[in-house]
Amino acid sequence: VVTLPSEGCCRDLKENFAVSRARIMALRNPVDCSVIRRLSFRKLKAVEEWSTKTDIFRMVHVGRLDSQKNHDLLLSVCSELKKREREFSLIIVGEGNYQQNIENRIQMLGLESQVTLVGQQKNPFPWVKAADALLLTSLFEAFALVIVEAMVCGTPVISVDCPTGPAEVLGDGQFGILTPLDDPRALADAVERLMDN
Repeated sequence: VVTLPSEGCCRDLKENFAVSRARIMALRNPVDCSVIRRLSFRKLKAVEEWSTKTDIFRMVHVGRLDSQKNHDLLLSVCSELKKREREFSLIIVGEGNYQQNIENRIQMLGLESQVTLVGQQKNPFPWVKAADALLLTSLFEAFALVIVEAMVCGTPVISVDCPTGPAEVLGDGQFGILTPLDDPRALADAVERLMDN
């Protein structure tokens, strides 16, 4: 039996690699909710400073800095929100070979005062808990564990409906907001829905 983290991955293996469905099983990634909650309450000076900014909408993105995570879309959403004259702050948690590209794009879009890269964090959960929303902009995911972790922290989730995990984790939009895969305006609209509600 082959185990995969989502039903979408199981379908992909069956349809594209002709593996019998009887030999495939979806086994979701385990999440220790009590550990995540406990870690989310840890005091970090940078997080406390960020969370005192009550006049802005705080967003967080957690993941590797590579092309799969689609930071171009993430920053396009920020550019769209800036054009709409919305007050916001985005923290990007992670490291990777796409960091220079992201930094260049932040500068090109004039988002230096709205977007901050904080690097890899041993404990990202205080950032997630302090945010008003977690954004996921990936081109694809196997499961999207970060969505579950955000939900455990009590942070609303806005995710693109990429293959294959987010729709499953969010119950097709029942437990968070799903938007089309590469539509910065739709994603900005979703952020504004949370800003205004």
